[in-house]
Amino acid sequence: MKRIERGEKLYAVYEDLASIGKGVNWHSKDTDAMQVASMSHDKGKVVKPHLHRVRPRSVEYTQECVVLVKGKIEFSFYDYDKVFLDKITLNPGDAVTIFGGYHGMEVLEDNSVYFEIKNGPFTGNEVDKEFLDSA
Repeated sequence: MKRIERGEKLYAVYEDLASIGKGVNWHSKDTDAMQVASMSHDKGKVVKPHLHRVRPRSVEYTQECVVLVKGKIEFSFYDYDKVFLDKITLNPGDAVTIFGGYHGMEVLEDNSVYFEIKNGPFTGNEVDKEFLDSA
């Protein structure tokens, strides 16, 4: 697992498929807008049927997770002051969770397939996004 941080602020967590350890490995804190963990269990592990109760939640910012299924994608990360932090390349089975700051991506292989998971609702680029023009 690779953590992209500046000072006390966590911007992203990258985990490649080969580094996922047994059990539940949380990437997020209980206070984050999105809860993300990698999990690896052996045959016989049972999770009791359950539901998540309806209760009001207040979220002021969007966090997202990308899981690459096929192909190759490169992500770039910047802090809130638009300072470059790091780049990572996702290969099939890899995941990145973005907790904050600016981020961009470039698809490096044709027919790349990925899931993007984020909290909503999405209200459009004009309202939800601020673009970094100098990257």
